[in-house]
Amino acid sequence: MKGPDLRGTLTPVFEPASGSQLVRHVYDSITFRLRLGQAEIPDGLTAKLRTTLGQARQLNESIVESVENDERIVPNGGWVDRPMEREGGEWFFRYSLEEVGHFHATAYIEDAAGFQHWPCGGNLSITVQPHHIRFGNTIYCAFTRLFGATKTTACAAIPDLPDAAAQLEKAGWNITPPSGTLRDLKAELPHVFNRLNCKWLHLLPVNPSPTTPDTRMGRYGSPYATLDLISIDPTLVEFDCEATGVDQFIELADETHRLGGYLMLDLVINHTGWGSYLQEHFPNYFRKSDEGKFESPGAWGTVWED
Repeated sequence: MKGPDLRGTLTPVFEPASGSQLVRHVYDSITFRLRLGQAEIPDGLTAKLRTTLGQARQLNESIVESVENDERIVPNGGWVDRPMEREGGEWFFRYSLEEVGHFHATAYIEDAAGFQHWPCGGNLSITVQPHHIRFGNTIYCAFTRLFGATKTTACAAIPDLPDAAAQLEKAGWNITPPSGTLRDLKAELPHVFNRLNCKWLHLLPVNPSPTTPDTRMGRYGSPYATLDLISIDPTLVEFDCEATGVDQFIELADETHRLGGYLMLDLVINHTGWGSYLQEHFPNYFRKSDEGKFESPGAWGTVWED
């Protein structure tokens, strides 16, 4: 050993506090400090910041690799050590935040004998958000179905069915009223972004949902009972020989961005509708009861069997 045995004699204190959780934005800077909780500081000490900041690509690649290899995801990979500068009786490292993501940090002191002295408490967690969401996040929530012919009326959006149609539905036929479309909503975007001065367009789910009477909730079916997470509901699409449903969704997204807005999607990823693509092709992904029946989710005493 090159120096005295200091094990158990040093009490490093990390700032920001160990175990705390911070939210910052891209272009912010953060200063990490490490000091000793004692007046007399031995010679030969160095300090290093151990962090995952700056490792966003490596962190994402490790998650993808773990999933592809069917391995347990280890969220604490990608650690690197950064030497800290000495300033009087403490050490510091100033970091400019340039990547979006969720990161961790801590620090340690290394004595002349090579022994590492760590602060008490857990790692510091830092969530770095994009710069453009720092302020002014007014959100316009849009349910595309409601942007059809009845969008300006005060009456019920779904009137009672005519007697003939009601008899068909009673006999098991599927009756789906006309719906607003993605292009109907696109036409309203200047109002949303220019007149109302909103920043975000929040779309309720636009995926297809079950339409058969025994699996459908309500007249149209619940948008939260999706059949395919990567498809567009045909009822939200205009017939166009040159543009698919996905193409028309892209039109909406492009117009949103052209007007300076941002698009937020409501994704339903913890359950699907009956007969979904995932249920048919990957039934083992779904929770079942002891009797082998598919379980339906629920909340507040209501079970969503749609």
